Amino acid sequence: MNPTIRQLRVSAFVSAINFLRYRRRLAGLLKAPATRHCVVAKQDLDKCLNAAETYQAALSDLWKALLNTSPAPGRDEEIKRIMMFNEFVIVERDMILKSERFFT
Repeated sequence: MNPTIRQLRVSAFVSAINFLRYRRRLAGLLKAPATRHCVVAKQDLDKCLNAAETYQAALSDLWKALLNTSPAPGRDEEIKRIMMFNEFVIVERDMILKSERFFT
């Protein structure tokens, strides 16, 4: 296995964990009306959006690296899975941006 691809997979995994952690925290803040308008909520919103961008960039880097490698068993399935995760991040980021009005 290419060490660069392995490193990109780890990077994508770590950024996914960060994104999902901030998204869960943000969902908890949306449920509690008293905490919606605090400074911490707006900071968490920014952190969540930054984590989404980082995750999307990591997926993009991994996708490009897989396209430039020689064909290997399971490569096409991994590329399809990366595209699915990328679509998930785009949809979630758009939903977060739409929910931003609740924090003002």
